[in-house]
Amino acid sequence: MEIREATTNDGPAIRSIALWSLQTSYWIDVQTIKSAVMQWYGVDSFVDRLEDDDELLLVVELDGQPVAFSDSVLVDNRGDINWIHVAGNHRGEGIGRKLYEATREHLETSGAETIRGLVLGINTDGNRFYEHCGLKKVSERTVQVGDREFTENIYLDEDREDPEPILVEGDELYIDRADSERGSKASFYVVYEEMNLETPYSYYCGNCESIVMSMDPAGQLLCEECDNHVEPTRWDAAYV
Repeated sequence: MEIREATTNDGPAIRSIALWSLQTSYWIDVQTIKSAVMQWYGVDSFVDRLEDDDELLLVVELDGQPVAFSDSVLVDNRGDINWIHVAGNHRGEGIGRKLYEATREHLETSGAETIRGLVLGINTDGNRFYEHCGLKKVSERTVQVGDREFTENIYLDEDREDPEPILVEGDELYIDRADSERGSKASFYVVYEEMNLETPYSYYCGNCESIVMSMDPAGQLLCEECDNHVEPTRWDAAYV
């Protein structure tokens, strides 16, 4: 077994593994999954991600053939593992765990002080995987996939930090630094109405420190103050 960084030649294999893995793990219509995979790993977007210094795509090879890959990104001082996909005929062989450990090691070498895993609640195996890796579920959020809403669970390898209070038009709101989206200039953090983090209010732009209430025409977060915006990396790309 060899675990290495992905190259442009891995594009077709990664698209194939992702498509099979998503269809197996999620009861979501095939066209939505295909659209998402092409947005994440289509020819142009795949090259862009390989050239991004904060992105990490690791591939597992067996006998010279890619059989699994991980997709992660460094956000501030946190390593976000967006996906770990293993080809169907190689599940149950411990490949996912070895890939997780390699991904974690690469992220920590790049400066990550904590690791975050994201997985939809309906993916029982995916949730169990992060628990077996020692991560703790710290929160959950609602994501839109096609025309359906799902709960996405957020796992961390350390205890969640207390929310950070902020005054907005005289009201005290709370920033959750554990729940964020990577932006083009800095992270967007979810802002809640209560300290128990039950009712989302909006987002906080980490670049210009303003409250963000707007979306661009594609439905992605956009800070009108500094033009910071979110690039689709997970299910937010599957709105189409």
